[in-house]
Amino acid sequence: MKAVFDIAARALFPLVVVTGYSNKDMAWFNPLKFDPAYLHVTVFAAEIFMDKVLDRQYPATNRDATVHFLKGVQILRERLLLGDENTKPSDSTIAVVLTLALSALFMGEGETFNHHMVGLRKMVNLRGGMAAFRGNQAPHRNVQV
Repeated sequence: MKAVFDIAARALFPLVVVTGYSNKDMAWFNPLKFDPAYLHVTVFAAEIFMDKVLDRQYPATNRDATVHFLKGVQILRERLLLGDENTKPSDSTIAVVLTLALSALFMGEGETFNHHMVGLRKMVNLRGGMAAFRGNQAPHRNVQV
């Protein structure tokens, strides 16, 4: 399975190969292997990025982005409402919220960006604050969901 994701990363992001990023720099891909919320939100982010690059108006012309956004947010909400205390601030949950925040910022939705950043701050605090994230590796809280 790892080989499939390595090949997918090189195929989807050809600049990765020429910019010198190593596999450890691509750690943000790892949750795509096991977290459906992160997968859906990442597809959503890629779709809106392409909408912007191709000068398309989201959401009117991109139903795929909307479907992935709604499914990713649904899974995230269920996790946050029903999940245990280890799942809520997991690396993959933080990645989902960060991706949503950056997508909102990219789309010019400042209020939504701020909302996600408040949630992100709460999760970071649950993990012990920013000090818990010092160094190249996040603390070992990678709970598979």
